Amino acid sequence: MKNGSGRSSRWFWWITIAVVAAQLYLVREMAAALLLFSVVFIAFALLVGVVRLLQFATERVYNWSVSAMQDGFSRRSLRRLRSETAR
Repeated sequence: MKNGSGRSSRWFWWITIAVVAAQLYLVREMAAALLLFSVVFIAFALLVGVVRLLQFATERVYNWSVSAMQDGFSRRSLRRLRSETAR
């Protein structure tokens, strides 16, 4: 009786160890996947943010140039402050 009981007990522990090892492996894999997807998401969010900032900057430059063209590019608006007039 002892031989059969010892064998089944040993198999039980080997199976338990294998299940725990598989679970630890899967948890590590899931954590690695989460980290990878987080890095990709942050990179994508930064890219969208940079594109949005560039869009905002080019829109302001475009509006400034349109208003300057409508004003007729007067010399007075393009001159630096406190500069002497051309003779």
